[in-house]
Amino acid sequence: MKFNTIILLTILWIFLPVDVISQYIPGQSYFGANDYIEYIAGDLPIILVAPHGGYLEPEELPTIHDRGRDNGSQETTLLLMDSIMTQGNGFRPHVIINHLFPGKMTASDEIDSAAGDHPDARQAWNDFHEFIDDAKSEVVNTWSNGHYFEMHGNGHADMWNEIGLGVSAAYLNGSDSLILSRVDRSTVKNLATEGEADFLEIIRGSTSLGGLLHTRGWNSVPS
Repeated sequence: MKFNTIILLTILWIFLPVDVISQYIPGQSYFGANDYIEYIAGDLPIILVAPHGGYLEPEELPTIHDRGRDNGSQETTLLLMDSIMTQGNGFRPHVIINHLFPGKMTASDEIDSAAGDHPDARQAWNDFHEFIDDAKSEVVNTWSNGHYFEMHGNGHADMWNEIGLGVSAAYLNGSDSLILSRVDRSTVKNLATEGEADFLEIIRGSTSLGGLLHTRGWNSVPS
């Protein structure tokens, strides 16, 4: 099943597993206050985050945004979790989901604009980011480094996947040297520097995320 176009924001690092004792049990869901935020603990160096796919619209929380839901982003995140588990012999990514409708709390913004003044909305914002920090700590303590994917929907009618890598169209449409000038501002900086990967290949090569999606029938940009 194909949902509306999804934007993936990625940050990638190199892995190195080490032995640690975790405070979380992989596969178990942990919830913040009022069950607005859910953290499904994982045991892979992969974090999946769905900040704008929530359905809950509690009357006690004021509506402070006019933005709509990123349709399909929560469902796609869970489908991706299941797919990674299938491919990974049962090992799973860490998943953080904001179950609040974005008009009530838009989790990826700064807290004052994201949650307003209501204490429950602000607590949900804090829970969301604390769970992300906990997942990052789990990944770093176990693997040294990992991958972060933030799932969004753009709602464009042409149904293209947009891979958010911190390199805008103004640079993507330019020369190789212009694209290379964005390495330090990209979300895959560490993969290209510490990992010594080819930045141009990561951004628009055949083995880039967009390139791999494109070869499987999902129109994607950049690719």
